[in-house]
Amino acid sequence: MLPQPYFTIAATVGTIFLVPLVLKKLLGFTLRTFFPKTEEPLIGDDWKEGVVYLYMFPRRWTRQMLNLSPFAIKLESWLRMRSIPYQVVETNKFSKHTKQIPYIKYNGQEVSDTYFIIPFLEDKFSLSRDEGLTKQQQGASRATIRMVDDCTSIINFVFRYKYLSKDFVLKYFRIYGINNFLLLKLLYKYAMPAMISVRAKASSVGRHEEADVSVLAEDDFRAISNYLGDNEFFNGSSPGLVDCTLFGHLSQIVYLDLAFPFKDVLNDECTNIVPYLDRFRDRIWPDWKNLVNDNPF
Repeated sequence: MLPQPYFTIAATVGTIFLVPLVLKKLLGFTLRTFFPKTEEPLIGDDWKEGVVYLYMFPRRWTRQMLNLSPFAIKLESWLRMRSIPYQVVETNKFSKHTKQIPYIKYNGQEVSDTYFIIPFLEDKFSLSRDEGLTKQQQGASRATIRMVDDCTSIINFVFRYKYLSKDFVLKYFRIYGINNFLLLKLLYKYAMPAMISVRAKASSVGRHEEADVSVLAEDDFRAISNYLGDNEFFNGSSPGLVDCTLFGHLSQIVYLDLAFPFKDVLNDECTNIVPYLDRFRDRIWPDWKNLVNDNPF
């Protein structure tokens, strides 16, 4: 038997790295077995020059949300706001290059990650990157986008896949009746929280108790609310990329009947956020009710 210090190290490494890895492999094997990836769509003569093909999770997988991925909502909102011709390709295939979703294909070229997709399309469609904003507004927008994409998004993931995983998975997320399989229910219950915990620890969010993580979300809301003030949109009367980003992430919190503990601050202090999201939704997503499933599974 290993001496105590070495045994402790081995057990710690196994718990942190090996157990989540095994669970992830088991989940992947199960999904591939029961639900093979869709065939590559839009090939041959189906492609159109000048059209952005947006690859994202199928809308039918969720209820009360436009898409399972907040980054897909962010990107599709931006495409609509900028009047860029696009076509949604619903798929469970990830980018070949970065293993991310969403991603796009434009004139046969694949680009992934919204941080690179949007500048790529701005160049292709000769769009201004500064959006007519002052230097101060550009700085505030950039900082807010990074905060929401890299911090608020992790908090959202931790709560819906770990602390609220049972309610979220069974009531708001379903893949082709996937929840009817007992094995997959067990994998969702144990594998997803383990994988999310590992990812969250990389950004320090997963190293804290649930109540402390909730405080982080509340502080993010306060920062957004304070800057927004009485503005119609984040920087004035017209929406921009920062608004698309905020809507992509916050709509998955505000519009879900899910008991996020940090939602109370929206009613008590940050009362301008929900009306702001509603204004954005009404302007950019007039077909919201036709796209979003609001019925129980």
